[in-house]
Amino acid sequence: MEQVTEPTFSPIMHEEPSVIASFEKGWKLLWGNFGTILLVWLVSTLISVGIGLVFGFLQEGGSIGSSVFWNIASFVFYFFIAYPVQIGVLYFTVRIARGDNAELKDIFEVFNHYGSALLMMILLGLIIGVGFLLLIIPGIILGIRLYYTPFVLMEQRLGAVDALKASWEMTRGHGGQIFLMYLLAIPIAIGGMIAMIIGIIPASLWIMLAFAVFYTQINPRAHVPADEYPPITV
Repeated sequence: MEQVTEPTFSPIMHEEPSVIASFEKGWKLLWGNFGTILLVWLVSTLISVGIGLVFGFLQEGGSIGSSVFWNIASFVFYFFIAYPVQIGVLYFTVRIARGDNAELKDIFEVFNHYGSALLMMILLGLIIGVGFLLLIIPGIILGIRLYYTPFVLMEQRLGAVDALKASWEMTRGHGGQIFLMYLLAIPIAIGGMIAMIIGIIPASLWIMLAFAVFYTQINPRAHVPADEYPPITV
C-alpha cells in the first residue's frame, strides 16, 4: 500500500500583537533581505509606474479620440495587471515576515488566484467607498478592519468573501493598533521624502513590512507552504 505523506505545516510562532515590535521587526527584515526586497520593488514599480507613464505619454500626444482610447486602456491595465501585482507584493511581504523563502516570483502568484483577487478588489472598493460616503468615519473603520483582506486571501487561499470575513474577524480588538500604525507611517514617509527623496523607498518598504509583521502577530496560526494549498475559490 502506498504511504500517504501528510502536508508539512510551519510551527505556530505566537507573538503578542505590538505596534512598536512590528516596526522594529520590519526594520530588521528590511535590511536583512534588502536585495530581494529592492528587486521586488523595482519590478513592481516598473509595472505600475513605468508603464503608466507610457500610457500618460500616449494620452497627451494623441487626438481626443485616441486620448479616450488610451484612458480606457490605462484603466484596464491598472485594474487587471498593476493592482493585482500590488496584491502579490503584499503576499511577498507576508512571506518575508513569516521567515519563508520569499522570491520575486511570489508577486505573480496572484495570477494563479486571479478571479478571487479581482472580485476582492471590487468588493473592497465598493464597501470602503460607501463607508466614506457615510460621513468618512465609517470608511476609515472599514478600511482598518478590512485592511488584511488581500493578505489572508493570498496566504490562506480563501475566496474573496471569506477573506473579507476573515480580515474583519482577525482585526477585532486590534483596530486601534492598526490606526496607530497608520499614524506612525506618516512621519516615517515624510522623513523618507525629506531624505533627498530617495529615502521614501526604504521608508515605504519599512511600512509595508511592519504591517505584514503585525498581520503575522494577529494571525499566528500555522500556514501551509504555497505549493501545498488547495485551489482557491471565489
